[in-house]
Amino acid sequence: MIAKHFDTAGLPPEDRFPFWHELTAQSYFASWASSPDADDFLASVSGLDLGDVRVQVMTMPPVDCRRTPKLVRSDDPEQYMLGLFLDGDGTIDLARESAPIRPGAFFLIDSSQPFRSRNGRSTVLSVHLPRSAVAPHVRSARGPGVRVFPAAGGVPGVLGRYLTELVRESAEYSAADRTHLAAATTSLVSAALAQWLGEREPERSRDQVLLLRIHDFIEEHLGDPGLSPRTVAERHQLSVRQLHRVFGSSGQSVAAHIRSRRLERCRFDLADPSLGARSIQAIAARWGFGSPSHFSTVFRDAYGVSPSDVREAAAFDPGTETQGPGTRTKDERRSSWSAGRTRRAFVRLHDGLPSNL
Repeated sequence: MIAKHFDTAGLPPEDRFPFWHELTAQSYFASWASSPDADDFLASVSGLDLGDVRVQVMTMPPVDCRRTPKLVRSDDPEQYMLGLFLDGDGTIDLARESAPIRPGAFFLIDSSQPFRSRNGRSTVLSVHLPRSAVAPHVRSARGPGVRVFPAAGGVPGVLGRYLTELVRESAEYSAADRTHLAAATTSLVSAALAQWLGEREPERSRDQVLLLRIHDFIEEHLGDPGLSPRTVAERHQLSVRQLHRVFGSSGQSVAAHIRSRRLERCRFDLADPSLGARSIQAIAARWGFGSPSHFSTVFRDAYGVSPSDVREAAAFDPGTETQGPGTRTKDERRSSWSAGRTRRAFVRLHDGLPSNL
């Protein structure tokens, strides 16, 4: 598991603040901290450990943190922390400059610079990553004073939604996802910083960007019966051969991916009690299957049960689709959707780029 969660409520009141202080110092970078609620400090931390990159949401009482020059000299992991208040607010003092931080604005902290941060009762989303991972792309991030950036619109807006979704679905990711999630997170943070600082967006693999575009296009057009490798290729100004080459890294053919995503949408709808009055044929047609018999065959091949089995099982037990092969709980279905949402959030970074990269 790469998901992490900690809640001080499980500790004796007198141990809560010291443990939280030690945990945050070891996990990120050392600072001196105090709180008016230190005698009964109720805080929680949830997030993802992606190796060199960590994403978390922390809910906490008022805290005053100071990272002194002495602490910087003795313990400097050379990291950036990019934070976003989801609730509450705070103030950061850096290089004789003080800046209030409100919900809707990112703030950037460099572990190599002394600072003081103060917050009321609040919830803060943050991403911690090596400065070296961002430095090749964003040269001016280490400027003097407090760095505060709007979190709305463009790449910053995508970044905020992506990080929130990443933490919300953290329990569904495995160690095998760690490298890809770390790379995607670093790329998004670098792109956001580049936009804020007016620098050129970092270069990425053209094939990777194009593949993300293709996935997004397919998701948006699953209900179109005419969706096919040829139409996908034409939309992206590629030959079908070029499309298959780009898609090759995904481990599925284009046609197989379209079919599996349509089946997933159908199964989701069949397992939804609120759609019980809609016929199986109507659900299949909604997601691009023109032939009821063909749909029934490919559905059974994919899941080992018939569409009617899924519907009956959902009516009997709304929490589970079926007891046959391919069984997934409602939470697992939601996880599958979240993966699509995360991918679509990432691909919107590139909406301004030419479609024939």
